[in-house]
Amino acid sequence: MKIRTARLISLIPLLLVVAACGDDTVTSTTSSTVGEEPETTSTTDEAPSDTEASAEVGDVSLTVSGGIAGGYQQVVVEPDGTILYSNATDQQPEPTGETMSADELEALHTTVGSDEFAALESTYVPAGYCCDQFHYEVTAEVDGEEITSATADGIESPDALDEAVFQLNSLL
Repeated sequence: MKIRTARLISLIPLLLVVAACGDDTVTSTTSSTVGEEPETTSTTDEAPSDTEASAEVGDVSLTVSGGIAGGYQQVVVEPDGTILYSNATDQQPEPTGETMSADELEALHTTVGSDEFAALESTYVPAGYCCDQFHYEVTAEVDGEEITSATADGIESPDALDEAVFQLNSLL
C-alpha cells in the first residue's frame, strides 16, 4: 500500500508539467436531448487583436528628473519610431539617429493607446514626496489629445503608466 501511494505521489509533479505544457484551449460539450450528438465548442485565452480599434498615436515622451544629483533627461518617440533626446531643461530634444524597432514601437503605441492609459490621473506623486527620488512624467498624443501622467520611484501606480515608463526609460 505504501509503495503504491509513493508511486502516485511521485507522479504528481510529472502530471503538473504535462498539464502545464498543454494549450489554452477549453473544450465544452453540451447536449440538450438524450441521443443527440453533443455540440462541441472551443475557446482560447487569447484576445482577438483584430477586433480592437487602434488609437492614433503621435509623439510619446518621458521626462526623468530628480534623484540625488538633480538630473534631467527627456526622450521623445515620434510616430514613426524616431528617437529624440535632451539632457537639459532649456534644450529641445534632438534626433539621436536611432529608431525604435517596429515591435517596440507597436508595444509602446498599444500601451499608450489603451483605455487604461487614457484613464490615468495626472499624477500619482503625493505632495511633499522626497526630491531624492526620480520623477517620471509620460506625455502621449493619442487620438489628437494629450495625456500626461506622473509617477516616481517607490510610488505604486497603474500598470499602463509603469509599462510606458519602462518602455521609454529603456531608451535613455
